[in-house]
Amino acid sequence: MAAFVSWRRRTGSVAAPQIVKPAAAYPGAATGADAAAFDDPIRFLKIELEPVRMSRSMMAATLTYRLTLSNRADVAMRGIVIAGDLTSAHGGAPIAEQMADGATLLPDIHTLDHLGPGQSKILSGDIRLPLKEVRPIRQGTVPIFVPLTRIKLSVAGGEPTPHTFVIGKRPAQPGGRLQPFRLDTPPQTYPDIDSRPLT
Repeated sequence: MAAFVSWRRRTGSVAAPQIVKPAAAYPGAATGADAAAFDDPIRFLKIELEPVRMSRSMMAATLTYRLTLSNRADVAMRGIVIAGDLTSAHGGAPIAEQMADGATLLPDIHTLDHLGPGQSKILSGDIRLPLKEVRPIRQGTVPIFVPLTRIKLSVAGGEPTPHTFVIGKRPAQPGGRLQPFRLDTPPQTYPDIDSRPLT
């Protein structure tokens, strides 16, 4: 984003005219240092995923979640769009290739017109994955399911930022590894789950 730039040069007693480079219109952004900081506005927007429960029926796996958005900038952000889906990790490719990136096409799940400076917003919803699209991983003779939640966050005037979270059953010991979901058990709901961001 172009910052507001002006200067004055004096030759004797005659002042050269001010030269002003117009600022790009990021909604709510200020000029000077504030405008320069918004060259990449998305970096001021923090997103946190809280998985509430994972349900598995005969037809689909469903993740119920809460997302917390926090605006850490000094100006409002507008035109916030969150896209996301639920998929499954698999052994056919490195995990890095299964994560969301800027080119990943994801359906929109939330939009937010305005988030003021220093404000946070909690958004809730469900994301479903048909069981026929689950790619099981074999753990010995046991088929397991490792869900990945892929999210792409964008704001007006900025490039989208991808995030990928692995979902699993909460470990018995704090700080332990998340446990996968078995697919050889009857359909059920798992309330005691957690997520870990993949980077």
